[in-house]
Amino acid sequence: MAEVNKVFQSIRTGQANSNQVNLREGQVVSGRVMKFFPDNKAAVQLGQQQVVAQLNANLQSNQNYLLQVNRTNPNLHLQVVSEEPVRSPMDAARTLLSASHQQAGRQETTMLAQMLREQLPVSQQNVGTLLSLARSDSHDAQTVLREMLTRQFPLTEQTFKAVDQRINNPLSVQQTLSQMQGQLAGSSQLTNAQMQLSLYIQALSGNQISNQQMMAQLSHQILSEIGRGSETTFQMMQKAGVIGQQTTFAQWSSTWSNWALNNQITFNIDSSGAATSTNLTLPYNLTADQVQSGFQQLANQQLPGGLKTQQLMQSFMNQLSQLQQAGTERLNFLQNVTQLPVFNQVQSNLSSTNQQTMQQLVQFLNKNQGTQAQQLLNSDSGQQLMQNLNQLLGNQLTSEQSRGLQIWQNVMQSSQPTNMQQMMHRFQTFFNMTQQDHQATNRMQQALAQVQNQLSQPNQQMLQQVLQAVNQNQPAQVQQLLSSENGQQLMQQLAQFNAQSMTQQDARAMQVLNNMMQQLLTQPQQSASVNQVMQQLQAMFNQQDMVQAQMLRQDYPGMGQLLQATFAQTGQESFGQMNQVLQAMHLSMQDTAKDWMQFSAQLPKEMLGLNEDLWMDFEGQRQADGSIHPQNCRVMFYLDLPNLEQTVLDMRVKQGEVSLDIYHENPKELEPLVNGLTETLKLNLRDKQYELNQIQVKPIEKQLQNPDIQQEESVESSYKGVDFRV
Repeated sequence: MAEVNKVFQSIRTGQANSNQVNLREGQVVSGRVMKFFPDNKAAVQLGQQQVVAQLNANLQSNQNYLLQVNRTNPNLHLQVVSEEPVRSPMDAARTLLSASHQQAGRQETTMLAQMLREQLPVSQQNVGTLLSLARSDSHDAQTVLREMLTRQFPLTEQTFKAVDQRINNPLSVQQTLSQMQGQLAGSSQLTNAQMQLSLYIQALSGNQISNQQMMAQLSHQILSEIGRGSETTFQMMQKAGVIGQQTTFAQWSSTWSNWALNNQITFNIDSSGAATSTNLTLPYNLTADQVQSGFQQLANQQLPGGLKTQQLMQSFMNQLSQLQQAGTERLNFLQNVTQLPVFNQVQSNLSSTNQQTMQQLVQFLNKNQGTQAQQLLNSDSGQQLMQNLNQLLGNQLTSEQSRGLQIWQNVMQSSQPTNMQQMMHRFQTFFNMTQQDHQATNRMQQALAQVQNQLSQPNQQMLQQVLQAVNQNQPAQVQQLLSSENGQQLMQQLAQFNAQSMTQQDARAMQVLNNMMQQLLTQPQQSASVNQVMQQLQAMFNQQDMVQAQMLRQDYPGMGQLLQATFAQTGQESFGQMNQVLQAMHLSMQDTAKDWMQFSAQLPKEMLGLNEDLWMDFEGQRQADGSIHPQNCRVMFYLDLPNLEQTVLDMRVKQGEVSLDIYHENPKELEPLVNGLTETLKLNLRDKQYELNQIQVKPIEKQLQNPDIQQEESVESSYKGVDFRV
């Protein structure tokens, strides 16, 4: 398993060396000056691509120099790091170290040379951080740092540990889940977080549980929500038709509370990790079959696209209502909505009679026959259609309810998926359950960790004093520290950090911190604004309190929050390890680029009947709703199949054209199978508006060959570059 990410990284790096990439502002590169033009412009050879760039120094032609990218738009602007020519990657690394005022041993210098040779985004600003992380406790720090730079992860110690865990010491998700189940079963005093975590583990593990265990877990969830006055599961069950619409939440709460009190209900976790309780008849005579049937029906009614689709359909209903009452001039809008794919799913959830009425309505709309459409909507069948549509729209779930429904469905259908629809549901549930909740606390802590190593020693000490005074709620001490000469120097250095040395979100977090510090300096000590800023800062830097507060507001929190809370309560290593696995999966959800996003996933092998866990990397163009564009993306799978064993699929989609590389130990044996399925794949892709460009089967073992750099290798003879588009 430790080789999985190295295979991914080798494939990704190898293709980066042959495709066009964009240089990043602040990045340091080695380039050969070929010829000069007027206005301080020159032709510069960057690897195998020649570009015209603006230079800021008088250099010699046919010499290699270390250059920093100052600007990429509207044209490329390069700043000379040193006017001394560089002869090799090692020479370039030593020049960079000197310019950055950093010291490094031979092994670390070789690492930097390799990074420069691969055109990784090394800069003068991040060299110190890279060296510090390279000295961390890892037997292959260079591979970890290459992954972090290539995928634009934040250069923090927390991120390094998570990536190191994933690349060099990957855990089996299933084994870790089993360990956690055993530890929860051995706990004498279970908290709400631990009980809910046992539910999440059941949803991921694929283990079959009894109806009694499932209803015990549901009873605990219901009582927990009643205890904090929350209606999430109550509304889910009402929308599912499990309880009547006439039942109020007050009645629901009273009935369940009295039942639990009168029967002295207690909950435990058995040796299998499932919840148990006294075998009693539940309030409202709830049964597992009722809940399972109702939840499945409710799931079938959910429309894809979440809130965006709900808002669209609500606008559609508003226009239909206006057409029904007094006519509307927006027939074009109604026509356009009926042409969308989501509209087909809306129709499929209507009764057969209402489907026929809807088809008639669509015909009138497409023919611009507004009067006939209005008459139809005011007929008995039209009113029934409107009632059915309103009911369907009313049964749509919030994001948290949707997460809860998916969890319960996975628990109820814990056997292995038998078709693609069930498999995709497992994927979606896994991502929703494990998605990290992005909080200001984590963002601010990441931003501070990012700049910590780049601060001068006096400024590091001053920052620690300020944070200590914040946590001790001493606004006067904070103001005194910030107004001192050292405090002013700290704020000045913090203000100099920008998006060149960290992610855009981290840069914004540092700007927020600076603004807060300025407020503390300029406002009176006892003012309400100062007290408010102090409270905000305390919340930002007290992560555990933030996690607990976030959990109190959520009935189905992210699994990471439950793991953090349980690890803090028990100190047992498996909970911390699992949280680190989840963090590694979602590291790249950071806002590293304006129009590009990526993330990784590791799914338990038992969910899909594989020999080992399923590993996936996703990356692609970011859409307005935050999702990856299906027409411009890349997906890499690592599969250990029962018969084919280790197989890597690298699928790249560009403008709807699909290129697929399959890596296998015995490509010659796999080729006949691939060739036999190619035509079927073409037809299936075409049905989804994709075109298959090519399929190639390649040997997997070559992807692990990563020869070391020749330390004093001549740049002129063998410097491998990348294509660059100005």
